Amino acid sequence: MSLYIHIPFCRRKCFYCSFSIFIGKEKHVCAYLDCLKKEARQYSGEKINTVYVGGGTPSYLSGQNIKSLFNIIKSNFQLTDDAEITFEANPEDVNIEKLRYLKQEGVNRLSLGIQTLNERFLRQIGRGHSRDDVLKAVSLIRKEGFENLNLDLMYGFDGQSKSDLETDIKDISALESEHLSLYTLTVEKNSKFHAANVKQKEPEELAQQFLFVKKMVRDFGYKQYEISNFAKPGRESKHNINYWEAGNYIGLGMAAHSHFNGKRIWNVDSYVKYIKMMQDEGNAAGGQEILSRQSRFLEALVFGLRMTKGVNVGRLESQFAHKLDNKRKSEITYLIESKMLSLKGKNLKATQKGQLVLDEISVRLV
Repeated sequence: MSLYIHIPFCRRKCFYCSFSIFIGKEKHVCAYLDCLKKEARQYSGEKINTVYVGGGTPSYLSGQNIKSLFNIIKSNFQLTDDAEITFEANPEDVNIEKLRYLKQEGVNRLSLGIQTLNERFLRQIGRGHSRDDVLKAVSLIRKEGFENLNLDLMYGFDGQSKSDLETDIKDISALESEHLSLYTLTVEKNSKFHAANVKQKEPEELAQQFLFVKKMVRDFGYKQYEISNFAKPGRESKHNINYWEAGNYIGLGMAAHSHFNGKRIWNVDSYVKYIKMMQDEGNAAGGQEILSRQSRFLEALVFGLRMTKGVNVGRLESQFAHKLDNKRKSEITYLIESKMLSLKGKNLKATQKGQLVLDEISVRLV
Protein backbone atom coordinates (compact mmCIF):
# COMPACT_ATOMS: atom_id res chain seq x y z
CA MET A 1 0.00 0.00 0.00
CA SER A 2 1.23 3.48 -0.88
CA LEU A 3 0.33 6.78 0.75
CA TYR A 4 0.06 10.09 -1.09
CA ILE A 5 -0.45 13.37 0.77
CA HIS A 6 -1.35 16.51 -1.16
CA ILE A 7 -0.02 19.83 0.13
CA PRO A 8 -1.82 22.49 -1.96
CA PHE A 9 0.05 25.59 -0.81
CA CYS A 10 2.25 27.57 -3.20
CA ARG A 11 3.91 30.99 -3.16
CA ARG A 12 2.88 31.55 -6.76
CA LYS A 13 1.24 29.73 -9.65
CA CYS A 14 3.63 28.83 -12.45
CA PHE A 15 2.30 29.77 -15.87
CA TYR A 16 1.92 26.13 -17.02
CA CYS A 17 0.34 24.83 -13.79
CA SER A 18 -3.22 23.43 -13.84
CA PHE A 19 -3.08 21.59 -10.50
CA SER A 20 -5.30 22.12 -7.46
CA ILE A 21 -3.30 24.60 -5.39
CA PHE A 22 -3.78 27.45 -2.89
CA ILE A 23 -1.68 30.59 -3.29
CA GLY A 24 -0.04 32.46 -0.40
CA LYS A 25 -2.27 31.29 2.45
CA GLU A 26 0.25 30.45 5.16
CA LYS A 27 -2.25 31.19 7.94
CA HIS A 28 -4.41 28.30 6.69
CA VAL A 29 -1.72 25.61 6.98
CA CYS A 30 -2.57 24.55 10.54
CA ALA A 31 -6.28 24.16 9.72
CA TYR A 32 -5.33 22.02 6.71
CA LEU A 33 -3.04 19.81 8.82
CA ASP A 34 -5.86 19.32 11.33
CA CYS A 35 -8.07 18.06 8.50
CA LEU A 36 -5.33 15.72 7.27
CA LYS A 37 -5.16 14.32 10.80
CA LYS A 38 -8.90 13.60 10.78
CA GLU A 39 -8.73 12.01 7.36
CA ALA A 40 -5.71 9.86 8.25
CA ARG A 41 -7.59 8.35 11.19
CA GLN A 42 -9.98 6.70 8.72
CA TYR A 43 -7.08 4.48 7.59
CA SER A 44 -5.41 4.01 10.96
CA GLY A 45 -3.19 0.93 11.14
CA GLU A 46 -2.64 0.49 7.40
CA LYS A 47 0.80 -0.86 6.48
CA ILE A 48 2.59 1.53 4.13
CA ASN A 49 5.50 0.73 1.80
CA THR A 50 5.89 4.14 0.16
CA VAL A 51 4.98 7.70 1.11
CA TYR A 52 4.88 10.61 -1.33
CA VAL A 53 4.27 14.17 -0.13
CA GLY A 54 3.42 16.20 -3.23
CA GLY A 55 1.62 19.32 -4.26
CA GLY A 56 1.43 22.17 -4.67
CA THR A 57 4.66 22.87 -2.88
CA PRO A 58 5.29 20.75 0.24
CA SER A 59 8.49 22.72 0.93
CA TYR A 60 6.26 25.75 1.52
CA LEU A 61 5.67 24.23 4.98
CA SER A 62 7.77 25.43 7.91
CA GLY A 63 9.98 23.07 9.89
CA GLN A 64 7.34 22.80 12.62
CA ASN A 65 4.64 22.14 10.01
CA ILE A 66 6.80 19.32 8.59
CA LYS A 67 7.16 17.84 12.07
CA SER A 68 3.38 17.99 12.59
CA LEU A 69 2.73 16.37 9.21
CA PHE A 70 5.00 13.42 9.92
CA ASN A 71 3.50 13.02 13.36
CA ILE A 72 0.17 12.49 11.58
CA ILE A 73 1.75 9.90 9.30
CA LYS A 74 3.59 7.99 12.00
CA SER A 75 0.72 7.98 14.51
CA ASN A 76 -1.78 6.57 12.00
CA PHE A 77 0.17 4.30 9.67
CA GLN A 78 2.63 1.44 10.01
CA LEU A 79 5.62 2.31 7.86
CA THR A 80 7.74 -0.63 6.75
CA ASP A 81 11.40 -0.55 7.75
CA ASP A 82 12.46 0.02 4.15
CA ALA A 83 9.67 2.46 3.25
CA GLU A 84 10.52 4.91 0.49
CA ILE A 85 9.54 8.39 1.73
CA THR A 86 9.57 11.15 -0.90
CA PHE A 87 9.11 14.86 -0.29
CA GLU A 88 8.74 17.43 -3.09
CA ALA A 89 10.59 20.72 -2.81
CA ASN A 90 11.22 23.89 -4.77
CA PRO A 91 14.84 25.11 -4.88
CA GLU A 92 14.06 28.51 -3.34
CA ASP A 93 12.58 26.84 -0.23
CA VAL A 94 15.52 24.57 0.55
CA ASN A 95 17.45 25.50 3.69
CA ILE A 96 19.38 23.66 6.39
CA GLU A 97 16.57 23.87 8.95
CA LYS A 98 13.96 22.23 6.71
CA LEU A 99 16.38 19.60 5.45
CA ARG A 100 17.24 18.61 9.02
CA TYR A 101 13.57 18.32 9.93
CA LEU A 102 13.02 16.10 6.88
CA LYS A 103 16.05 13.96 7.68
CA GLN A 104 14.95 13.59 11.29
CA GLU A 105 11.47 12.48 10.19
CA GLY A 106 12.86 9.74 7.98
CA VAL A 107 12.52 11.28 4.51
CA ASN A 108 14.94 9.35 2.29
CA ARG A 109 14.08 10.71 -1.15
CA LEU A 110 13.73 14.32 -2.30
CA SER A 111 12.18 15.49 -5.56
CA LEU A 112 13.36 18.93 -6.63
CA GLY A 113 11.29 20.88 -9.14
CA ILE A 114 13.99 22.61 -11.14
CA GLN A 115 12.52 22.21 -14.69
CA THR A 116 15.49 23.95 -16.35
CA LEU A 117 18.75 25.71 -15.51
CA ASN A 118 18.24 28.21 -18.31
CA GLU A 119 17.36 31.60 -16.79
CA ARG A 120 15.39 32.69 -19.88
CA PHE A 121 13.15 29.63 -19.77
CA LEU A 122 12.72 29.86 -15.99
CA ARG A 123 11.28 33.35 -16.51
CA GLN A 124 9.20 32.15 -19.45
CA ILE A 125 7.31 29.61 -17.30
CA GLY A 126 7.08 31.81 -14.19
CA ARG A 127 9.25 29.79 -11.82
CA GLY A 128 10.31 31.42 -8.56
CA HIS A 129 13.92 30.26 -8.51
CA SER A 130 17.14 30.96 -10.37
CA ARG A 131 19.94 28.72 -11.62
CA ASP A 132 22.00 29.67 -8.55
CA ASP A 133 19.10 28.65 -6.28
CA VAL A 134 19.20 25.18 -7.82
CA LEU A 135 22.95 24.79 -7.40
CA LYS A 136 22.78 25.94 -3.76
CA ALA A 137 19.82 23.65 -3.02
CA VAL A 138 21.50 20.56 -4.47
CA SER A 139 24.69 21.34 -2.56
CA LEU A 140 22.78 21.66 0.74
CA ILE A 141 20.82 18.47 0.06
CA ARG A 142 24.04 16.52 -0.41
CA LYS A 143 25.73 18.11 2.63
CA GLU A 144 22.79 17.05 4.79
CA GLY A 145 23.24 13.44 3.71
CA PHE A 146 20.37 12.84 1.28
CA GLU A 147 21.45 10.12 -1.14
CA ASN A 148 18.34 9.75 -3.31
CA LEU A 149 17.44 12.85 -5.30
CA ASN A 150 15.07 13.30 -8.23
CA LEU A 151 15.28 16.31 -10.51
CA ASP A 152 12.45 17.40 -12.79
CA LEU A 153 13.57 18.20 -16.34
CA MET A 154 11.23 20.04 -18.72
CA TYR A 155 11.53 20.55 -22.47
CA GLY A 156 9.40 22.09 -25.22
CA PHE A 157 9.95 25.75 -24.32
CA ASP A 158 9.11 28.44 -26.84
CA GLY A 159 12.28 29.26 -28.73
CA GLN A 160 14.26 26.34 -27.27
CA SER A 161 16.92 25.26 -29.77
CA LYS A 162 18.66 21.89 -29.89
CA SER A 163 21.74 23.61 -28.50
CA ASP A 164 19.72 25.06 -25.59
CA LEU A 165 18.34 21.61 -24.80
CA GLU A 166 21.74 19.95 -25.04
CA THR A 167 23.27 22.49 -22.63
CA ASP A 168 20.41 22.05 -20.17
CA ILE A 169 20.72 18.26 -20.18
CA LYS A 170 24.49 18.43 -19.68
CA ASP A 171 24.17 20.94 -16.82
CA ILE A 172 21.36 19.05 -15.07
CA SER A 173 23.10 15.68 -15.49
CA ALA A 174 26.24 17.21 -13.99
CA LEU A 175 24.30 17.63 -10.73
CA GLU A 176 24.42 13.81 -10.50
CA SER A 177 20.95 13.14 -9.17
CA GLU A 178 19.88 9.51 -8.85
CA HIS A 179 16.67 10.04 -10.83
CA LEU A 180 15.30 12.29 -13.58
CA SER A 181 11.62 12.90 -14.32
CA LEU A 182 10.98 14.23 -17.81
CA TYR A 183 8.11 16.62 -18.59
CA THR A 184 6.89 18.19 -21.80
CA LEU A 185 5.79 21.81 -21.48
CA THR A 186 2.08 21.49 -22.18
CA VAL A 187 -0.69 24.07 -22.28
CA GLU A 188 -3.43 22.80 -19.98
CA LYS A 189 -6.85 24.18 -19.14
CA ASN A 190 -6.87 26.28 -15.94
CA SER A 191 -3.28 27.38 -16.58
CA LYS A 192 -2.13 30.95 -17.21
CA PHE A 193 -0.65 29.79 -20.51
CA HIS A 194 -4.08 28.55 -21.61
CA ALA A 195 -5.72 31.81 -20.59
CA ALA A 196 -3.12 33.72 -22.60
CA ASN A 197 -3.71 31.44 -25.62
CA VAL A 198 -0.07 30.28 -25.67
CA LYS A 199 0.52 27.70 -28.38
CA GLN A 200 2.21 24.38 -27.68
CA LYS A 201 4.96 23.06 -29.93
CA GLU A 202 3.96 20.71 -32.72
CA PRO A 203 3.96 16.97 -31.82
CA GLU A 204 6.66 16.17 -34.38
CA GLU A 205 9.10 18.66 -32.87
CA LEU A 206 8.32 17.48 -29.32
CA ALA A 207 8.89 13.87 -30.40
CA GLN A 208 12.32 14.74 -31.77
CA GLN A 209 13.21 16.58 -28.55
CA PHE A 210 12.05 13.61 -26.49
CA LEU A 211 14.27 11.20 -28.45
CA PHE A 212 17.19 13.60 -28.11
CA VAL A 213 16.76 13.88 -24.33
CA LYS A 214 16.33 10.12 -23.99
CA LYS A 215 19.62 9.44 -25.79
CA MET A 216 21.56 12.10 -23.90
CA VAL A 217 20.49 11.09 -20.40
CA ARG A 218 21.24 7.46 -21.25
CA ASP A 219 24.78 8.54 -22.14
CA PHE A 220 25.01 10.12 -18.66
CA GLY A 221 24.19 6.80 -16.97
CA TYR A 222 20.42 7.01 -16.57
CA LYS A 223 18.26 4.09 -17.65
CA GLN A 224 14.73 4.67 -18.85
CA TYR A 225 12.32 2.46 -16.91
CA GLU A 226 9.07 4.30 -17.71
CA ILE A 227 8.05 6.54 -20.58
CA SER A 228 9.17 9.74 -18.80
CA ASN A 229 11.32 8.50 -15.92
CA PHE A 230 15.03 7.66 -15.85
CA ALA A 231 17.11 6.35 -12.97
CA LYS A 232 20.53 5.18 -11.92
CA PRO A 233 20.55 1.43 -11.09
CA GLY A 234 18.30 0.62 -8.12
CA ARG A 235 16.94 4.18 -7.84
CA GLU A 236 13.60 3.77 -9.59
CA SER A 237 10.63 5.38 -7.82
CA LYS A 238 8.89 2.59 -5.89
CA HIS A 239 5.90 4.83 -5.26
CA ASN A 240 5.27 5.54 -8.93
CA ILE A 241 5.87 1.92 -9.91
CA ASN A 242 2.99 0.99 -7.60
CA TYR A 243 0.72 3.31 -9.61
CA TRP A 244 1.89 1.88 -12.94
CA GLU A 245 1.35 -1.66 -11.69
CA ALA A 246 -2.24 -0.76 -10.70
CA GLY A 247 -1.53 -1.16 -6.98
CA ASN A 248 -3.51 0.14 -4.02
CA TYR A 249 -2.91 3.57 -2.55
CA ILE A 250 -4.37 6.02 -0.06
CA GLY A 251 -4.65 9.70 -0.97
CA LEU A 252 -5.06 12.34 1.73
CA GLY A 253 -5.89 16.00 1.22
CA MET A 254 -7.63 18.24 -1.24
CA ALA A 255 -8.07 16.61 -4.70
CA ALA A 256 -6.28 13.41 -3.60
CA HIS A 257 -7.29 10.03 -5.07
CA SER A 258 -7.36 6.60 -3.43
CA HIS A 259 -7.63 3.12 -4.91
CA PHE A 260 -8.55 -0.13 -3.15
CA ASN A 261 -8.86 -3.25 -5.30
CA GLY A 262 -10.96 -1.60 -7.99
CA LYS A 263 -12.72 1.00 -5.85
CA ARG A 264 -11.54 4.52 -6.67
CA ILE A 265 -12.33 7.48 -4.40
CA TRP A 266 -11.41 11.12 -4.94
CA ASN A 267 -11.61 14.15 -2.68
CA VAL A 268 -13.12 17.50 -3.63
CA ASP A 269 -10.64 19.79 -5.40
CA SER A 270 -11.67 23.02 -3.65
CA TYR A 271 -9.71 24.04 -0.55
CA VAL A 272 -12.76 25.70 1.05
CA LYS A 273 -14.96 22.65 0.38
CA TYR A 274 -12.30 20.24 1.64
CA ILE A 275 -11.89 22.10 4.94
CA LYS A 276 -15.64 22.51 5.48
CA MET A 277 -16.47 18.89 4.67
CA MET A 278 -13.70 17.54 6.89
CA GLN A 279 -14.75 19.79 9.78
CA ASP A 280 -18.49 19.14 9.41
CA GLU A 281 -18.61 15.55 8.15
CA GLY A 282 -15.14 14.09 8.74
CA ASN A 283 -14.99 13.11 5.08
CA ALA A 284 -14.21 15.09 1.92
CA ALA A 285 -14.97 12.56 -0.81
CA GLY A 286 -16.13 14.19 -4.01
CA GLY A 287 -17.02 10.91 -5.68
CA GLN A 288 -16.20 7.25 -6.18
CA GLU A 289 -16.46 4.50 -8.75
CA ILE A 290 -16.29 0.73 -8.75
CA LEU A 291 -14.24 -0.56 -11.65
CA SER A 292 -15.35 -3.70 -13.46
CA ARG A 293 -12.90 -6.55 -13.99
CA GLN A 294 -12.53 -5.45 -17.60
CA SER A 295 -11.83 -1.83 -16.62
CA ARG A 296 -9.23 -2.91 -14.06
CA PHE A 297 -7.61 -5.24 -16.58
CA LEU A 298 -7.43 -2.60 -19.32
CA GLU A 299 -6.21 0.09 -16.94
CA ALA A 300 -3.43 -2.19 -15.70
CA LEU A 301 -2.58 -3.00 -19.32
CA VAL A 302 -2.18 0.61 -20.50
CA PHE A 303 -0.36 1.64 -17.30
CA GLY A 304 1.96 -1.33 -17.72
CA LEU A 305 2.80 -0.27 -21.26
CA ARG A 306 4.26 2.93 -19.82
CA MET A 307 7.06 0.86 -18.31
CA THR A 308 9.96 -0.17 -20.53
CA LYS A 309 9.81 -3.75 -19.23
CA GLY A 310 6.28 -3.95 -20.58
CA VAL A 311 3.42 -5.92 -19.07
CA ASN A 312 2.74 -9.64 -18.82
CA VAL A 313 -0.72 -10.10 -20.33
CA GLY A 314 -1.03 -13.64 -18.96
CA ARG A 315 -0.39 -12.41 -15.43
CA LEU A 316 -3.07 -9.72 -15.82
CA GLU A 317 -5.57 -12.26 -17.14
CA SER A 318 -4.96 -14.40 -14.06
CA GLN A 319 -4.96 -11.45 -11.64
CA PHE A 320 -8.26 -9.98 -12.86
CA ALA A 321 -9.95 -13.17 -14.12
CA HIS A 322 -10.52 -11.47 -17.46
CA LYS A 323 -9.24 -12.19 -20.95
CA LEU A 324 -8.68 -9.91 -23.89
CA ASP A 325 -11.70 -9.75 -26.19
CA ASN A 326 -11.38 -10.25 -29.95
CA LYS A 327 -11.62 -6.54 -30.71
CA ARG A 328 -8.63 -5.69 -28.54
CA LYS A 329 -6.69 -8.72 -29.72
CA SER A 330 -7.13 -7.34 -33.24
CA GLU A 331 -5.98 -3.89 -32.10
CA ILE A 332 -2.86 -5.37 -30.49
CA THR A 333 -2.12 -7.41 -33.62
CA TYR A 334 -2.38 -4.23 -35.71
CA LEU A 335 -0.11 -2.31 -33.30
CA ILE A 336 2.46 -5.13 -33.39
CA GLU A 337 2.40 -5.20 -37.19
CA SER A 338 2.78 -1.40 -37.18
CA LYS A 339 5.92 -1.76 -35.02
CA MET A 340 4.37 0.22 -32.14
CA LEU A 341 4.14 -2.77 -29.79
CA SER A 342 6.20 -5.93 -29.50
CA LEU A 343 5.17 -9.28 -28.03
CA LYS A 344 7.56 -11.86 -26.63
CA GLY A 345 5.77 -14.80 -25.10
CA LYS A 346 3.07 -13.13 -22.99
CA ASN A 347 5.06 -9.92 -22.43
CA LEU A 348 3.73 -6.92 -24.31
CA LYS A 349 5.74 -3.70 -24.52
CA ALA A 350 5.83 -0.42 -26.40
CA THR A 351 8.59 0.04 -28.95
CA GLN A 352 10.42 3.35 -29.33
CA LYS A 353 7.95 4.21 -32.09
CA GLY A 354 5.09 3.27 -29.79
CA GLN A 355 6.42 5.38 -26.92
CA LEU A 356 5.94 8.46 -29.08
CA VAL A 357 2.21 7.75 -29.48
CA LEU A 358 1.45 5.96 -26.22
CA ASP A 359 -1.63 8.09 -25.49
CA GLU A 360 -3.10 7.11 -28.86
CA ILE A 361 -2.32 3.44 -28.18
CA SER A 362 -4.08 3.68 -24.82
CA VAL A 363 -7.20 5.14 -26.46
CA ARG A 364 -7.28 2.29 -28.96
CA LEU A 365 -7.04 -0.33 -26.23
CA VAL A 366 -9.43 1.20 -23.72
